[in-house]
Amino acid sequence: MFDFQKIVLFKASLYAYDGSSLSYINSSAPCALFSPAVTTQYTLSLTVAEASISNTDRIYVVLEARSTEINHDVTFSFGD
Repeated sequence: MFDFQKIVLFKASLYAYDGSSLSYINSSAPCALFSPAVTTQYTLSLTVAEASISNTDRIYVVLEARSTEINHDVTFSFGD
């Protein structure tokens, strides 16, 4: 049974960086972690318009997490 009072939410926001400034592109919908004590894989998605990023831009991703309670940790892992 899920405890909806103890949900952790996370989302990703995507920006293009041209070397001097960030341009906001889009954000994913929040994803709920219903069992924060269990290590598992979650998937986020968002749309990117073709004209939003040039071939010289860098992609800048912001990962945000928040909880309905205090003292929750979220760890993001990338590759090996």
